[in-house]
Amino acid sequence: MKKKMKNYLWLLINIAFLVTLLYVPKTQLGIWVSAIIVILALIVNVTDIFSFISKSRKQNE
Repeated sequence: MKKKMKNYLWLLINIAFLVTLLYVPKTQLGIWVSAIIVILALIVNVTDIFSFISKSRKQNE
């Protein structure tokens, strides 16, 4: 259930990033919004990678 939720969150962040990149006018605010969304996407991705690494280590023990 948690994995599915994270996948939906990841998809939502990607869609929001694409929408801001394509449709928000290239103003200072638009650039900041897309930058914040990119940072959120990176944080979600990095936490996903760390959880995967910790799970694989637990399985190897």
